Amino acid sequence: MNQQSMSKQADSITKKAERTASEAASNVADVAEQVQASAKEQYDRLESVIRRNPVASVSAAAGVGLLIAMIARR
Repeated sequence: MNQQSMSKQADSITKKAERTASEAASNVADVAEQVQASAKEQYDRLESVIRRNPVASVSAAAGVGLLIAMIARR
């Protein structure tokens, strides 16, 4: 294999790696967008539930806090 052939092969591999990296970055950005949208949707649902049932929400939070405190003491 001569130097010119090796150079062309290296260029081809480099371009393929660049395309793959670009596609991976694009996929990561898409997934991050989806996760962010899902998190916002879940937050909005939780906020709605808390506004509709404030007493139950505070009671649940207090219960979770008590449970964590009991576990932490052990």
